[in-house]
Amino acid sequence: MKKQFYSHLLDVTIIQTELRAFELEPHEHQELIALIHTTIHHGVIDTILSELSEDDQKHFLKNLSDDNHKNIWEHLHMATEEIEEKIRKASSIIIEELRHDLNEVKNSI
Repeated sequence: MKKQFYSHLLDVTIIQTELRAFELEPHEHQELIALIHTTIHHGVIDTILSELSEDDQKHFLKNLSDDNHKNIWEHLHMATEEIEEKIRKASSIIIEELRHDLNEVKNSI
């Protein structure tokens, strides 16, 4: 997976480990991992955008499209407060929801 500007703030190994408990074909496993990362990414971006003004949103999205991690963080630190903690919290909630869903599937098999 592509390293995102916020990758250092989250740990998805627990959900990846739990996913290995399912006997999936390698391509199925990769597709689910990609879906997990996409779900987390959308949640993080939604969290960030909800903290920014309209002008700051445009600035952030420009930096995001340029994949300029340094500028993203500089801008976020100027425009928001405690953004890293908000990203951690949002991603943790998403990961826990995904783990819950995996456990439900595991228990129904």
